[in-house]
Amino acid sequence: MNNEPSSIFSDFLSASRMEGASEATVSAYSSDLAIWQVALDQKGKNVDQVTTSELEEILLIWLKPTNEEPGVARSTLQRRVSALRSYYNWRLRMRLGDRNPAEAVATPAHRRPLPKVLSIEEVGSILDRPDTSTTAGLRDRAILELLYGTGARVSDVVGLETNRLFLEDGYLVYYGKGSKERQVPLVGAAAEWLRRWLVDGRPEYVAKWLKRKRSVRKQAPDITVFLNQHGGPLTRDGITKIVMQYILSALPKGRASLHSFRHSFATHLLENGVNLRIVQELLGHVSIETTVIYTHFSRDYLADVVRNCHPRSR
Repeated sequence: MNNEPSSIFSDFLSASRMEGASEATVSAYSSDLAIWQVALDQKGKNVDQVTTSELEEILLIWLKPTNEEPGVARSTLQRRVSALRSYYNWRLRMRLGDRNPAEAVATPAHRRPLPKVLSIEEVGSILDRPDTSTTAGLRDRAILELLYGTGARVSDVVGLETNRLFLEDGYLVYYGKGSKERQVPLVGAAAEWLRRWLVDGRPEYVAKWLKRKRSVRKQAPDITVFLNQHGGPLTRDGITKIVMQYILSALPKGRASLHSFRHSFATHLLENGVNLRIVQELLGHVSIETTVIYTHFSRDYLADVVRNCHPRSR
């Protein structure tokens, strides 16, 4: 199949670039619109003629699995509809059309699978795994404590810089998803292990970098918080590998992931009475609905809430 959309879509893609859309977004639009083009051609329709019901018929065809084709994932269908809506909205802005037939298309519901919620005991077991008598173990403990203690994404930790740490004032600033800053309290074990890494571990790795790079006069990565054993910045893949080895060591049969720390951070705060809006702020969610999706309560906790708060349960 030709994955390049025709000229009817190429002007939209060029405009998207000029309006600041990322290359990843433009690439996704291009791929999805090329597929729509094939489907419309098969129905003998063009973008001016197609109706909302006809677009929904196409979706139903994609949903239905066959012996040759297993069917398209619902999340993929949602993305494809979103691309088409964006295209029609651009046409409206440019006065190239007078309607958006994709606007009313009913996309199939998609339930996001939730990460495992770790118990406090499971979290503790993972956090205790690194050998903190070693430099690498000290670094790894600080990373784990930050993931759970601040609800950080992996991208937050990868991009953390020393000039965004305010240890004496008890907070740090993450520059993460969507290029947005968020200020997060840094207290307790997370603050303590991060301080120990900065004082007792990180200087050793910086010295290794300087020794290796002295001949080419390269400066040490003096603002990156977490470094690899050679003194260079840890990558996302590097942190993922580090964290997963401790998760699998502590919970060999548990279906936990890196995001389980963030998920558990939110759930444990809510279970201890923290307001949902505060958790939303800590996680950096724009919408409260996203925070609700990423939180989960145990049956025992919900039963306790009803038992303690409902007038007819005591």
